[in-house]
Amino acid sequence: MSLTILDPRAAPRVAITPYALSCDAAGPGLRVALVSNMFFDATNLLKAVGEELKGLLDAPLVTLYEFPNASLLAPPESIAEIAANNDVAITAMGHCGSCTSSATRDAVNLARAGVPVAALITEKFTEAGGFVARSVGMP
Repeated sequence: MSLTILDPRAAPRVAITPYALSCDAAGPGLRVALVSNMFFDATNLLKAVGEELKGLLDAPLVTLYEFPNASLLAPPESIAEIAANNDVAITAMGHCGSCTSSATRDAVNLARAGVPVAALITEKFTEAGGFVARSVGMP
């Protein structure tokens, strides 16, 4: 029997794809997806963000999507639906290991579907979120 030990600090084997997505938020009716992994208070945080956006943007259409397990990724068909019906997305929340991973991976999957996205991750877990993103080829 052989044993292979992998260095978790090693460079990812996946090439990093530059993030070049953007959106003009100046016009009316920007469609904003709020993607909650249902971690404690993630939905409340996103609702508050949505209310703030309504005060900052010109008549945005804000839609909340909730996925009931903070440790699991949003299903591919849900990512496709969000991408088809929204101009931008915000995922939340990353405040522990598994929920940071799911919020980050959901953001990566949305970006790969062509949606400009931001993942809300607490300061304590931003490094972990960055590691997760880089491990799947996103800067």
